[in-house]
Amino acid sequence: MNKKSILQTHSPTELRATALSALLANDTGVKCAILRAIPDDVPIDTQQQFAIPDGIPGRPAKPELIPPGQVGRRSMQTLEGRRILIHALAHIEMNAINLAADILWRFAGMPEQFYRDWLKVAKEEAYHFQLLETHLHSMDSYYGAYPAHNSLWEMAEKTRDDLLARLALVPRTLEARGLDVTPGVSAKLAQAGDKAGADILMIIYRDEIGHVAIGNAWYKRLCDEQGLDVIATYARLAAQYAAPKLRGPFNLEARRSAGFNEDELTALHQA
Repeated sequence: MNKKSILQTHSPTELRATALSALLANDTGVKCAILRAIPDDVPIDTQQQFAIPDGIPGRPAKPELIPPGQVGRRSMQTLEGRRILIHALAHIEMNAINLAADILWRFAGMPEQFYRDWLKVAKEEAYHFQLLETHLHSMDSYYGAYPAHNSLWEMAEKTRDDLLARLALVPRTLEARGLDVTPGVSAKLAQAGDKAGADILMIIYRDEIGHVAIGNAWYKRLCDEQGLDVIATYARLAAQYAAPKLRGPFNLEARRSAGFNEDELTALHQA
């Protein structure tokens, strides 16, 4: 199906329903095309409650999903090792697309700006995936060539009925971890001679600071509205939903740019 026919089939007349159609798409090209074609000023029905359909999230038959400990790792100094790394990063971005699409349709009753913010995230995640996918093709590989794990989406499943937990444990935990590690990975790719891959990672890093900032802002707003302490509530939710334990070193500069205050940064080292 070409881009024109995709957009005719999924004409974006309302944001949240269109995001759900993107989430259900099995073809990664279709998924990205639907999201990237949504106008920034598309109408939003903030109150609609959707019946939960089967098939969430839509995904291609490959990659095969296996436990995290079984995912292959090889030296970045070899082409095959770099293929495995770029594939793993592309899989993270595909999960991030699904997470952004999911938060758009699943949680009703938020202010219109909430949905505009997450539309921006969804579009940028689709862009990131396509950058990595194109780079994989330049390395004579493709998305689906290697097994991958499903940890990111498993947290989405755990928090499907709890928006506060979703905001705490996906952007503020799993995606924020990317702020800590991405510059180092980019530098290693550059040292291995993959400047194009290194540059893509720094594009992703720049945009992910903004994504974590969006998650932070809405998490703190909900905490404020509910009279909850930001740090204590995070600790409670992390324990309740068995979030990964945070381990340093932390990129404090990037985390500050993404909306973490000094008390929260101190709490990172005490967790």
